[in-house]
Amino acid sequence: MKTARKTAEANMRAKASFLANISHEIRAPLHGVVWLADLLSSTALSKEQKLFTDTIKTSSETLLVILKDVLDCSKMEADRLNLRRQKFNLEVAIHDVLSVLSHKAQAKGLPLFLDYDGACETDFIGDPGRIRQIMINLIGNALKFTCHGHIAVGEKSYSEHRTAPARYRSA
Repeated sequence: MKTARKTAEANMRAKASFLANISHEIRAPLHGVVWLADLLSSTALSKEQKLFTDTIKTSSETLLVILKDVLDCSKMEADRLNLRRQKFNLEVAIHDVLSVLSHKAQAKGLPLFLDYDGACETDFIGDPGRIRQIMINLIGNALKFTCHGHIAVGEKSYSEHRTAPARYRSA
């Protein structure tokens, strides 16, 4: 039993070390892409080019989050995962995700839009990177498995009073 446990712990350490090394090798070029997109967006661009540049930046940042998620999975296995608690705007996060996925929707001929309830709170405390990743996974699956029609991403308050606890749905 002790030998099996030691072997499992050694395997976990080796996996964590591998993921940390590969993470560094991938992160450096991705940060370069984000930097170049920032640099490019500061030049004279058409509206369409600006949209493309913003999408490159947002997509690269999303890849950085995904890479971080892979590392976090190994941290979860070792009970060392820390979630960030910071204020973020949910509406902005949803728009960022829709921007990243809009080209995929256009390629499939599927309208992708936000059905936003203006009564919803927009400021939340949580981990915005995790929330974005969850939305990318959910909306990405909707795009993958929808052949015709449209994809509507909805945010709705289920509370009648802004001060009361509310439930939100985004899908």
